[in-house]
Amino acid sequence: MKNIILANDFSENSEIAIKFAVELCKKTKSRLFIIHVFDISALLANPTEIPYFPNVDGELLEAQKTKLKEQFLNIAQDDSNQIEVVFESFEHTSVSMCILEKVEHYKGDLLVMGAHGKRQFLEFLIGSNTKSVITDCLCPVFVVPAEAEFHLPDKIMFASDIGADNIEALHALVSVAELFEAKIFVIHISTDYESFSLNRMNDFKKQMTLEINYPKLNFEFLLSNDINDRLDEYVRENSINLITMVEHEDKSFFERLFKRDHVKNMISLTQIPLLCFNQKYLVKRSFSEAEAKLKLH
Repeated sequence: MKNIILANDFSENSEIAIKFAVELCKKTKSRLFIIHVFDISALLANPTEIPYFPNVDGELLEAQKTKLKEQFLNIAQDDSNQIEVVFESFEHTSVSMCILEKVEHYKGDLLVMGAHGKRQFLEFLIGSNTKSVITDCLCPVFVVPAEAEFHLPDKIMFASDIGADNIEALHALVSVAELFEAKIFVIHISTDYESFSLNRMNDFKKQMTLEINYPKLNFEFLLSNDINDRLDEYVRENSINLITMVEHEDKSFFERLFKRDHVKNMISLTQIPLLCFNQKYLVKRSFSEAEAKLKLH
């Protein structure tokens, strides 16, 4: 991991997102790019945001960059001297599209971003407006909800559907977990105790045990008539402080597992950060590893 991108919208949870990004940079010795993307039409709709009408390409962009620096120095304090930080601001009619472009431009290895309040966070997960950031980003996305508290991840839950892409996702997750010596809880929840599902989970566990040499890897098959309640319960019982999932282009992880009304009752989803891997990133990662192996031979 060399470059971490923090998309900062100055929301209420920016402080937590910055703390997570700084700690990750310290652990990985990565460079941190803090970017702010705004739509000028949205700013003009709220005159208190800009006391006068500056030049977008000059004064306004520079003002936003200065705001980024001041906020970062106030939160990071002494840690600001331990990492390399680059500040940039951009104006774009599509914030999500611009973020994706900058992740690719800066060759980001991880994107850290936040969501505003509880309602907005849930809309981020199951809505259509900003979901493209998670499904299209060419690196993992670390999402910090507004109600999250800062904790270094030491207990990570991976919600598995036992898909083929879960194997590559676990390889990627272990590289993160090793930084914090964190335990990984791989869980699969089923509403029907089918031997097929259990056999698939056992086969998945065997394959992972052979491929991944990580002693803090745990697997559990859970049975419940209410998947989201059981997931929420598991998070609380095991003091999980990071939830990991694989996002698919065709349908959101949470759309597949939960109904909208049920998700709104899940406390854990508004308090615990999410680490999201999508299929595009996992395919890219798989090809990169294959090329590296070929070079060795």
